[in-house]
Amino acid sequence: MSLLSVIMGIPVIVMSIILHEVAHGWAAYINGDPTAKQAGRLTLNPIPHIDLQGTIIIPGVLLALRYITGLPFWVIGWAKPVPINPAYFGNWRNGMAMTGAAGPLTNIIIAVFLSFLYKSLSLCCNLTDQASFIFHFGQAIIFAGLINIFLAVFNLIPIPPLDGSRIVVAFLRPNQIRKYLSLERFGLGLVIAFLFLGGFRILFPIVTFLFSIIFGISLS
Repeated sequence: MSLLSVIMGIPVIVMSIILHEVAHGWAAYINGDPTAKQAGRLTLNPIPHIDLQGTIIIPGVLLALRYITGLPFWVIGWAKPVPINPAYFGNWRNGMAMTGAAGPLTNIIIAVFLSFLYKSLSLCCNLTDQASFIFHFGQAIIFAGLINIFLAVFNLIPIPPLDGSRIVVAFLRPNQIRKYLSLERFGLGLVIAFLFLGGFRILFPIVTFLFSIIFGISLS
């Protein structure tokens, strides 16, 4: 995939990350938690959601390294997490599960929308001419769709504070929840260890399988 296609896809990816966080906030809000709304985070304005490291520095450095080195590693990033206070939830377990699932589900919905856009584009335009703008636009759609699917699958990893952990706690007994959530202080290290100790080999087949179903395109 060309650098131009990747650059064209970045605005969609940034908006997708923002929508992911807004979805968490809305799910919490409809379950009785006004924290995200009061913090001004239920907005599509990107500024309140930007995390300097996660949204700009780390993705930018990884993207640059990918194209400088040619190594096929994933470019990851994140927005500033939306504040959630589960104490407001009328049904704590349902609130946690819905809040956790809202972000990944939003990314899947975005990927489905992008697949419809790509398929519609393919009906009216020639997407095989690699010298054309429309080819790069089509590749940007594919790239953004792939990243959205990756974000959904990645965030469902059941390691606190990733979204999958919020879903898991909805099914744990009270005496198990505190021990499980205590892992959050080691969360970043555990996620990095998981990815570099073979996590990508687990995630990649899932991502490519979902991509083939949603877009009807094989990445192999």
